[in-house]
Amino acid sequence: QNLGGWVRRQCPPWIPVVAVTGSCGKTTTREMIALVLDFQGRKVHSTQGNLNNHIGLPLTLLRTPPSASALVLEMGMSGPGEIHTLAQIATPNVRVITNVAAAHTEG
Repeated sequence: QNLGGWVRRQCPPWIPVVAVTGSCGKTTTREMIALVLDFQGRKVHSTQGNLNNHIGLPLTLLRTPPSASALVLEMGMSGPGEIHTLAQIATPNVRVITNVAAAHTEG
């Protein structure tokens, strides 16, 4: 997590770092944002698959190529406080919340 955060802090401030979270629709929203940024001519690096947790997000950041001119990061939550932790790692300058609902609850 610390190394992923360090990689993020090396990105120039003009690079959009978009964080996408919410109860559902994260992956579709992330993919649409990445397509729009790509269409604008940016070299987009984004979360692959479901690497959207405290392990996957730092891995995504560690895989950021030097040529990237935009990051689109998906953030999932499996427990209280996890989005806060992920946001501290990614320090996004654009934040997208798809929706907020009781999701994946049992009982």
